[in-house]
Parts: sequence; structure tokens; C-alpha cells
Amino acid sequence: VFSELCFKKTIELATQSIQYSQQDPEVFHTLAVAYLETGKITDAIDLLLQIIEHNPNHAEAKYHLATGYMRQANHDEALKYI
Repeated sequence: VFSELCFKKTIELATQSIQYSQQDPEVFHTLAVAYLETGKITDAIDLLLQIIEHNPNHAEAKYHLATGYMRQANHDEALKYI
């Protein structure tokens, strides 16, 4: 329960931060991870795909994208990012 509250607060703060710094991929990555941890898998995947589109070498985004696909039981897509 505590960690879920932390991730919900992270979503709130990251969303606010994006309004001020739309260029920082780490804010988007933080938001995507918080989405993953709160069960908003589709939202997380959408953000992670955007991050990777702009920076194909972002290893953590690829890892989390694979994690998101695995949680959706989409193993073929997950393997593309491992």
C-alpha cells in the first residue's frame, strides 16, 4: 500500500514536471515506471515507445518496455526489447 501511494505521488509530480520541462526524457521515464507499478501498463508502454523513438539506446526504457509487454503476456514484443 505504501509503495502504491508513492508511485501515485510520483505520477502526480512527474505529470507536473512535464508541463515545465517537456524535453527531459528522464521525467517521462520516471512517469512510465510509475505507470507500470500502478498497473497502467498501456500508458507506460506508450511513453516508453516514445522515449525509445527519440533515443534508441535508452537501455532502461527498453527493459521497462519489455517488462510491460511481459505483464500483458505479449512475449513476442517483449523479446524485441531484451
